[in-house]
Amino acid sequence: MLARHAGASWYPSARATWDDWTERVLAATDGREVDAMMAEVLPLYTAHPEQPAVQRLIETWRRDARTNLAAIKVWENGLWQRIDVRPLLEKVRCPTLVLAAELGLNWSRRPASSPASAFGFALPVERGGGVRRKRRPVRAPR
Repeated sequence: MLARHAGASWYPSARATWDDWTERVLAATDGREVDAMMAEVLPLYTAHPEQPAVQRLIETWRRDARTNLAAIKVWENGLWQRIDVRPLLEKVRCPTLVLAAELGLNWSRRPASSPASAFGFALPVERGGGVRRKRRPVRAPR
């Protein structure tokens, strides 16, 4: 995924920041450090960072974004590994698209209180974290 941008002039520094992300976030003492890091890697999150419309959006984000350093440090310290949103799904009252790793949510039944129009897709993710190819997402039962 990232290699598709390997020929871009910004790629080497963006990739180095990407590769050292967690360590650098945890070492940061000011949210502006993380803002600068995100500004550097942001093109990696887009399909066509060279397109003028995408460049304008990236520049707007770079100008306006402000990182909450305490929050991102909690996230990078492993909150993302422990968060469980399943209890919150019972409170969904409007059509909602929920994307989840196949191993993360059990879509064998929809929460009883959620509307019939709410649905989700389980992405076919292997235990190592890679998305399996040649499988279609599974639509949650209504």
